Amino acid sequence: MSRPPKPSTSSRPPALAAGPSEPGTPDTRAPDTRALDAGAFDGGPTGLWEELARPTPTPVPTWEGPPPGLPEPVRRYLELALDPGAPLLHAVELRMTGRIRLRAERPPVPLEAIQILRPPEGFVWSARTTGGWLRIRGWDAWGRGLGGMRWRLFGRVPVVNTTGSDVTRSVAGRLAMEAALVPSILLPSRGLVRWEPDSERRARFSLVVGPEAVHTTLEVDSDGWPTRLSALRWREGGYQRFDVLTSGRLETGHGRLPARIVAGWRLGEPDEERFFEVELTRARFL
Repeated sequence: MSRPPKPSTSSRPPALAAGPSEPGTPDTRAPDTRALDAGAFDGGPTGLWEELARPTPTPVPTWEGPPPGLPEPVRRYLELALDPGAPLLHAVELRMTGRIRLRAERPPVPLEAIQILRPPEGFVWSARTTGGWLRIRGWDAWGRGLGGMRWRLFGRVPVVNTTGSDVTRSVAGRLAMEAALVPSILLPSRGLVRWEPDSERRARFSLVVGPEAVHTTLEVDSDGWPTRLSALRWREGGYQRFDVLTSGRLETGHGRLPARIVAGWRLGEPDEERFFEVELTRARFL
């Protein structure tokens, strides 16, 4: 959900060394790499997709209800997101369709995308535009302590090819916010997030991703379903408010996730930059 920055001539994000594997014996669930194998999407930095898509090590704990001490909005969200006995898995593969605005002065174009998300370790979001004459494909990624973007026109002509401090900090903020799509990470038992109550419908969680300590406000409706995520996210030398609006429900087999996502800078303000709208069509936890 990052609007590509201005074209860059920096080098391709390197094939970073593989990170450490988790202890324990993995279960038999394998990542679905058919779209990558068929060449429909790019896979991100070498080996990162496969590294993030490894199954949660066994034994996998199951959802037995919210632990005491969680803020009320979080408790209600988790009760809706997780079915009783659902395995608390660490990663999710997503498929989505929608629209993205590549430049502020141009209308949005259709896109298809896949994503592997394993917060706070990393993510790869791989997409391709599917409408209009401007066909772009590529990826945003964060993993092994480094963020990067690589996008090509018609799959050949470099448009964006960048790493560095600014992009690393920006995509780290994105990863922290998207942790809300992996419910197990929100539990105190994982030891990764710290919750602060705000109001009857809002709570704030803090998550450290690489160089960024990100504080994300989760807002829910009267039923407890998420409607908005907001956080200060690094952008071109400073922090700006980034917002994600969510609605609808997608069944996952173990529960449900928000189905529709709208994202942009300062949503609801006169100078908002709304550039990303998608509907999740599949979510598969690993």
